[in-house]
Amino acid sequence: MKKSLSLTIVFITLLAAAVIAVDMGDVDQLKFPKLDTTIPSDEKKKELTINEETLNKGKTLLDEAVKAAGGLDNFKKVNSVSVKGTLTLVTPNGDFSVQMESIDVYPDKQWSKVSVMGRELIDIRNGSEGWKIDRASGEMVPKSEEEIMESDEEMARNTTLIFQSSDDPSYQAVYDGEGKEGDVTVKKLAFVDADGTPICTISFGAEDYRLVSKSYWGKSMMREGMIVDVYSQFADIAGLKVPMNIVRNMNGQKVSNISISTFDINSDIPDSTFQKP
Repeated sequence: MKKSLSLTIVFITLLAAAVIAVDMGDVDQLKFPKLDTTIPSDEKKKELTINEETLNKGKTLLDEAVKAAGGLDNFKKVNSVSVKGTLTLVTPNGDFSVQMESIDVYPDKQWSKVSVMGRELIDIRNGSEGWKIDRASGEMVPKSEEEIMESDEEMARNTTLIFQSSDDPSYQAVYDGEGKEGDVTVKKLAFVDADGTPICTISFGAEDYRLVSKSYWGKSMMREGMIVDVYSQFADIAGLKVPMNIVRNMNGQKVSNISISTFDINSDIPDSTFQKP
């Protein structure tokens, strides 16, 4: 009964929080139960203007943002990111905190662990295969092809990879106007893939080009809505400006916060990390 209760709490709370992980400003890669990021029909009707002007302005804004975050040369040096921290979920019954770790080795190796109530929830992706903890049995089981594809979609939103390839992108960076986020005036970049499918929108400070937020539509088992991740408390690590605090909002309400205690770039990570336990 204790095992069942622990696993139930883990999965319900993590689903409520969506999914949290970190690179230069991402909370997308810790491999908990996934979000379906399908854009709903009403969202699809809001057409993005893609033309020479918005693409040129988008390229200029992206270049300035990469420079402000540490420069293209430094981003090109990043092969892996290892993170430790505390994930706090905001629930109607109060806040609930768990310890988390994540490792990303680009472009397609991922490992994460959440420690709660004396138990460890581990998730692994290694290229075209991966493993996860089954909710019903608590055993490690293979990931489905669909889940691997979802990991690819998450990687497409990865800020580090977006910045790394800014000089030769597989995506289009489209200028999407200015706005206000809190007290900050921002310029927005909408990222779409080669087929024109939305990836995410990233907001940068209008004056200093610092990373402010990332937004996209998401759906969990309990609800769907607009997810906005807000970044703060930047630290200088290996020449890059890294957000050490990330707040996730869904439909305008705070659902989680991650406070990063350790952020390592290009650590020595054994290949066995990504093998089935």
